[in-house]
Amino acid sequence: MTVPPRGPGDWVEDMYWHRRGFNQSKFRWRPEQARHIALVWARGRCSFETPGHLRRLDAQLLQLREYTGQIQDAMAPELREARSKLGRPQWTEGLKLLDLTPADADFIIITAHRLDPHNQHPQVRRALRGIPLPNPFSRVWELRQVHALHRAAVDLLEDEVCDLASSLAPRHGWDNLAALTTDRIGWQLERRVNEHLETRGLPEDPRRHPGQRFPLPLAV
Repeated sequence: MTVPPRGPGDWVEDMYWHRRGFNQSKFRWRPEQARHIALVWARGRCSFETPGHLRRLDAQLLQLREYTGQIQDAMAPELREARSKLGRPQWTEGLKLLDLTPADADFIIITAHRLDPHNQHPQVRRALRGIPLPNPFSRVWELRQVHALHRAAVDLLEDEVCDLASSLAPRHGWDNLAALTTDRIGWQLERRVNEHLETRGLPEDPRRHPGQRFPLPLAV
């Protein structure tokens, strides 16, 4: 039996059943996967103690941020297509199923870098493989799951950078340490560390534990 093609008018309903059918998402990830990605980008190093470690770790973190950002960039053409083909009520309803606000979607669209159509990001291929009845909403939803996994790895490396900078600052000073990082200026690095501690807490804080999280269950 051939499944008839689904048009824009079906996208919101299909997205609803995508989440219901997969009990939220097709792509699932575990905390150890986020830790593994962080470890890979840190070149296998688990202990960070010196200013040299801070310099290398911050550079590796920047590389992982850029890699992760490319996954988000892949959402932009999907969101742009949905926004252009749907009326405002359907567009807004579809975004609710993605757990995005219109402002969130606009930000993704506006800030996305141009994609090379001949060189698809490997994690984008991973996210989009095997989606039944794919449409812009379901593709963005699965991309969001893979992006969240890599974003969790980014957070883990940021934990290490901020913890290391905080431990080294009394001996080396914020200005000297900042020169080794993307912050460059001592007060900027110190603010980065303080804001991170407010958001993520100290090493044993539960907020630092990675995990795949979904919005509230869908209404029946």
